[in-house]
Amino acid sequence: MTARWSRRQSRGLSIALVLLRYLVRELLQPRARGPIMRSSPLSFTVFACVTVLGCTPTTTEIPTHHMSASGEGSLARSDERAAGVLERQAALEDGTIECGPPFANQPGEVCWTTPWGSDAAAEDLMEASELRDAAARHRRISKELREAEARECPGIPEADVTRSPLAHREDIVQVEVVHGAPGPDGQPSILGARVRFHHLGGLTADWLQRIVDCHVARDNALGNNVPEMSYDPLVPAGARATVIEVPHGYIVEVRSDDPAAAREIARRALALRP
Repeated sequence: MTARWSRRQSRGLSIALVLLRYLVRELLQPRARGPIMRSSPLSFTVFACVTVLGCTPTTTEIPTHHMSASGEGSLARSDERAAGVLERQAALEDGTIECGPPFANQPGEVCWTTPWGSDAAAEDLMEASELRDAAARHRRISKELREAEARECPGIPEADVTRSPLAHREDIVQVEVVHGAPGPDGQPSILGARVRFHHLGGLTADWLQRIVDCHVARDNALGNNVPEMSYDPLVPAGARATVIEVPHGYIVEVRSDDPAAAREIARRALALRP
């Protein structure tokens, strides 16, 4: 009995918090279409607790696996449309008789009893709130992907933006896999790869780092789906690159925290071996 009551309390609190967030959003960001909820005792009870409402985070780290900047924006719009449908549906879920205009050749209007249960409106609002949070997260990711590309690529010549530095195989002198601690099978894990270039006149390690950072940001903005650069170790999800100046050249070390992406980085890099 205690466990069942605890679950009911937890679910009730979750629904109340969702309703709080929904009401505050409606109050702070009124929409042209007008309110979509009818006033109810529950609404006023919830409104009285607004001061305990938590705030939604306004910053988001870009996850390892994500869509392109435009794809994240599309997901945001899709989630917001679905949330709007649920919110409008919740406005009708009051358990009363629902009457509409008469059908053709019928004597009067048709009245239906709404089929939803007593918690249907709260559940729809909970799902709508989650969708709006997801939409906001997708928009933040899209924005950060675009801003990262805009921040890293200014001043880079078009030729270096169009073609990855790792496309210059004739300038590569050595490739090696970066290994980590042994896995459950006893074999060393793969963290990424190191690609060594010979020295090039006019190219510094700092400038090569800028070119590499631009490509990583650009690949992220494209959702790490760049078929025309299937050779490039900078493309896989979560790739990060560090340029190290060494005698007579440079090393570009590319890693990813995602094991599958790290293996793909190593596979692509090994294919560049001279």
